[in-house]
Amino acid sequence: MRPNPIAPLPRGLALAAALPLLATGCGQVLFAQVDAPAVTVTRDGVAIPALPAGLPLALAIPLDLSPALPGTAADVTTDVRLTGLSTAIQPGSALADLGAVQGVTVTAEPPPGGAVAATRVCAYTRPSPAPSPAPTSLALACDGSIDLSAYLASGALTLAFSATVDPGVSLPSWTAAVTGDFSVTIRADYGKLLR
Repeated sequence: MRPNPIAPLPRGLALAAALPLLATGCGQVLFAQVDAPAVTVTRDGVAIPALPAGLPLALAIPLDLSPALPGTAADVTTDVRLTGLSTAIQPGSALADLGAVQGVTVTAEPPPGGAVAATRVCAYTRPSPAPSPAPTSLALACDGSIDLSAYLASGALTLAFSATVDPGVSLPSWTAAVTGDFSVTIRADYGKLLR
């Protein structure tokens, strides 16, 4: 995994910034916001089981964003959006290409005991005519308008993949690299520190 770390605004800097606001009568309202429009998380070595002919593939894969998040605090909120997703065959795999894949649907799965329902976030449909040569990676189109922060469990987002392949085609087991592109917004209410 290669996440891009995000450092929250240092507490001392936030307090220093608050003093002029308080002096001008702005009260105790002070927010700091960090926007990271491009956070990439890659999970290498994902084992994809063999797929017998006629069966769909169903697999859950967690992506760990915790190095890019500030942790849990009552005065910090996060907004996490999945803007892109791809999977690629890793070297040494028995599978040569992904040309037989007709379509892929990906849903964000709620954490255990979560109050949200699974929601579709990305999809892939093989173009027609099929690409030649057959691809060794797939780029999925994602709905980047969905805030997925409620789907995180200890900083990890679990994505459920469902794929269909051409009729009569079986696939050997293979190893994948799964890469998610995220935008992350972190907002801290530093005014609470002064109350």
